[in-house]
Amino acid sequence: MGKSAFIKGFLMLICAFIVLSSCSANAEELIPAYENDLSSDDLGGFTVKWAWTAVDTAFGYVPGTNFSDMALERKKETEKKLNCKIDVDYNSNAPSLYQASVMTGTHYCDLLTAGNTISAMIRGGYFAGLSSFIDLNDTFKWGSPLTLSSAAWKDDVYAVCPASWPELFLASASYPIVVNESLVSKYGLEDPRVYVENGTWNWDKFEECIQAFTVQDGENRVYGFMTHPPYFGVSMVLSNGVTFTQVENGTVSCGFYSENGRAALERARSIMFETCSDCIHPETECFFQKGVDLFLANAAVMYTSRGDDLLSGTDSIIFNFSDIGIIPYPYGPNGKPGVYLGYNQGLYYATALTLNSSDADASVKILSEMFEPFKGYETKEKIIDYMSEQIFSDRRDAEIYYSLLENTEYGYYNEGGRKLVDNIFVSSKSVSEILESFQSQYDDLIESYMIPVYEGLSAVYSD
Repeated sequence: MGKSAFIKGFLMLICAFIVLSSCSANAEELIPAYENDLSSDDLGGFTVKWAWTAVDTAFGYVPGTNFSDMALERKKETEKKLNCKIDVDYNSNAPSLYQASVMTGTHYCDLLTAGNTISAMIRGGYFAGLSSFIDLNDTFKWGSPLTLSSAAWKDDVYAVCPASWPELFLASASYPIVVNESLVSKYGLEDPRVYVENGTWNWDKFEECIQAFTVQDGENRVYGFMTHPPYFGVSMVLSNGVTFTQVENGTVSCGFYSENGRAALERARSIMFETCSDCIHPETECFFQKGVDLFLANAAVMYTSRGDDLLSGTDSIIFNFSDIGIIPYPYGPNGKPGVYLGYNQGLYYATALTLNSSDADASVKILSEMFEPFKGYETKEKIIDYMSEQIFSDRRDAEIYYSLLENTEYGYYNEGGRKLVDNIFVSSKSVSEILESFQSQYDDLIESYMIPVYEGLSAVYSD
């Protein structure tokens, strides 16, 4: 049976689309017939067209690797089990091709897997809500509510990620502190992971480490810390018992504007320009590949890394240097030991159901079957085991990184959510003055984006 609620919502969207675009196409011709029953394993030879923006991959994995082989084997198993065919188009222009198909009333794909650009398409009404098709409370398989915040909008969640597939999900966590363990050993420094373990990894200890880890080695100066200031500022706010989206009695606000947020921004500025100014690498634009190259060249002991710079591709830190440690940002006076939050600018490998899917039920059933955990990786503990043995050199790193994955919040970068923090490190105004000057912009951000996202999550997750 088809989903009547979905069809009703689709009809409303098509009507709005026709009015806005002055399109004369017959809406009835665009409405797909959803006839397959999700309880049935036999899809009658249905061919799902699945578009991926991750080119030169096998379902996101590097071809020829163990996981790419497992993904391709899963494809064969799914096709046999469900009596279907999975037709994959790896195309970096897939989002544009799909949007064009909606406008012209043609069919390009049933499922679309893309990066953080998918958020804007969700808000444009290009995808079907997923909560009536799959159990989104299965957070191990699909991602936690925080993880999926960039995919929520008004009344539903519109994309999921392969959260139980090792490696693909890992790049969605940002921004941990990476430790150059070879420098820790070389200079006889205390491994900061010890402070995380004993519960003393706070702002004061962080400052001490930045200073103690700065070493003059002949003519070469090794800095205690290297970061991109905006990454640093946002991470400090989240470390002080604040989330980006704050909700109290149903009222949504931005954590930057809380007292704890303001205090964190002031401390971040103090660390950067006062107490540790001589111990932080002067290259403030050290992010993306430039930051990776500096870290690999032993420029600093600690570095704020993006998740994909750490783990994705042959230019990443992990691919080139295995002797690293992973630590979260230290907790502030209003934070708690063991509670560490991250943020990202959207999901990697987010998969959505298209509006003009030729069979929505069958498409989602295939998606669900494909993204079942791989054999040997059926639990969180097994994935952490894999991460500790194959990706990181220490189980502590794997556990911290996975915890950040589960608690990584959407940061609204493309919507202007970081403008305030960008100014904290370049303006001569006080933090309070900067907060006041951006108040109207953040009020608009809350109204236009943060509230609709909160409503979408609330509609799906009861707690």
